[in-house]
Amino acid sequence: MLVLTLILGISVSKYEIVKSIFPIFTGSYWFITVYVCLLFFSPFINLLLDKLTRGNFIKLILGLFILTTILPITSNTSFDSVGIYDFDIFVLLYIIGFFFRKYPLKQNSIWYLLITSLLLNIIMIISVLDIDIMSSLLQEPIFLNKIYFFNRQQSPLLILCGVSVFLFFEKIELKPNIIINSVSKTVLGVYLIHGNIFFHRYFYTHFLKFQDLLKGSMWKYLFYGMAITLVIFLICSLIEYLRQKLFLITFLNDFLSTINNKIINIASSFFKWL
Repeated sequence: MLVLTLILGISVSKYEIVKSIFPIFTGSYWFITVYVCLLFFSPFINLLLDKLTRGNFIKLILGLFILTTILPITSNTSFDSVGIYDFDIFVLLYIIGFFFRKYPLKQNSIWYLLITSLLLNIIMIISVLDIDIMSSLLQEPIFLNKIYFFNRQQSPLLILCGVSVFLFFEKIELKPNIIINSVSKTVLGVYLIHGNIFFHRYFYTHFLKFQDLLKGSMWKYLFYGMAITLVIFLICSLIEYLRQKLFLITFLNDFLSTINNKIINIASSFFKWL
């Protein structure tokens, strides 16, 4: 994207160039940054979790859940200001995943998980709309801050819903599907393309003009939002699919695979040394 931006003659600041070249260290892709940090700390977290009893495991999850999801709502504070964005949420989800791998649910709980996730989705939507209405009627902007915590990663409802959906799909047995497998291979590429700083600056602001959509009705915004989301996903997915095919017919795929294997070997040696 940086090369394309420069070719098109669009002005780019030095800071944007640095962010584009070092996206992990500058937080350009928050998900990748947090994932890499979690990957580094996971061996140490595993050492702790392996020694916990089931009861202490549950206490740890409940404590982290309160600190990372409930406390930000009641006190308007979060851990974002003291470290990496949403790293605490990733640690919580990692620990929850570790717990269910160690103590799996029964197979007959699959439909309870589906119903739970649907109910949590409905409650979350109603909560956001209800707080929005209260803010408009009472003219109290403080309620808008509460919406922020109900519809973002720190939302307790969103965490519970995400865990329920994950456990639901973990329990069902899906046959190999070429369409699902092909699309899933492009998802990371979709994230990297649409989350690029230059894509954000020009596509969303100048081409789609999201600021103008915000001035319209809520239903118009929701309709265009869903339609644009689908279009962006399809376009970025196609770009990533073509990139994969291009890399397969050139030396780039083997070259990057060699570098990737060397990095994995270095990381493995490092953790063995620890």
